[in-house]
Amino acid sequence: MTTVRAFLRFGISSYGGPAKLLNDVNTYVTRDSSQTGSFMSMFFLDIDPKSQSLKWVRAGHDAALLYDRTANRFTELNGKGMVLGVDDAYRYEEFSRQGWKAGDVILIGTDGIHETRNEDDQMFGQQRLQEIIQQYAAAAAKDINRHIIDTVQDFRGKASQEDDVTLVVIKML
Repeated sequence: MTTVRAFLRFGISSYGGPAKLLNDVNTYVTRDSSQTGSFMSMFFLDIDPKSQSLKWVRAGHDAALLYDRTANRFTELNGKGMVLGVDDAYRYEEFSRQGWKAGDVILIGTDGIHETRNEDDQMFGQQRLQEIIQQYAAAAAKDINRHIIDTVQDFRGKASQEDDVTLVVIKML
């Protein structure tokens, strides 16, 4: 992860959009990890407040979730894309969306959130995640984040944590 972060920071100096950046980073990561077989998933999102546009690239990561508060509707920011570090010739594709409303929420998270299991071997699931976002959509992003983490931990109970629970919550202005 540290290596990818360094390549991202270096690549941002000549930023030409999400796809170009991830293509460049993937080339370096693949060369760097060719001996170890390591790879990394990523969801890269570019938010342009002036044009109210979103541009993103998926590199083997779960789609981000956009919650439109006004319409009370969820949309996945989908798209195809291979994990970083496997094929240096792979070309990432940029996806985009125009417009958002103040108060809309974007969640970028790992599959460890919805795949968390409790002591009865039930999965937390997407539905519970969406219900938390709906319930706390008026709150600040940091508070939505905290409610998600706390609810996932409470749901898991004494069951062991099998995967990481990592997320970023963005409130659109």
